[in-house]
Amino acid sequence: MVINNKLDGSFGKVGLASGLLLIVAGIISIIFTTGWTVVLIILGAFISFTHSGTQIDTNKKKIRLYQNICGVIKTGKWYKIESFKGVTVTPFNRITQMRSFSNQQTTLEEHDFRIFILNKKVKPVYPIKKCKTKEEALHELDELALLLQLPVFSILND
Repeated sequence: MVINNKLDGSFGKVGLASGLLLIVAGIISIIFTTGWTVVLIILGAFISFTHSGTQIDTNKKKIRLYQNICGVIKTGKWYKIESFKGVTVTPFNRITQMRSFSNQQTTLEEHDFRIFILNKKVKPVYPIKKCKTKEEALHELDELALLLQLPVFSILND
């Protein structure tokens, strides 16, 4: 069984909106039959639908962090689960700042909890799963620890 966990868009929420805008512009340019139609749609799909994630193959006991290009092609290296020490939960904060043409600053803050797999030095290496609440993360941590047969290490304070 292969478990697939989507983590984040590679270009963030701004990239998602920009990519969708490019796709719409490409579709509108079909009306005017310009040569930019295909370029706009492909570029918009790349920006909007490229994201990162984690795949866990429980049968082969392997894990990989991947980039899903255009939402179709997954690239990433597989690692054996035995080469890791354990799993843990850590709070994750992402702050994105952007400026408009009128120099107005907008700040987006995202707070969630990530389950990480730990290397032999007990340092977080790869995020395995993204959870909205601490309770959900703890529940998923227990399930993944049993599934991967790895110990749970102390949870970092939030």
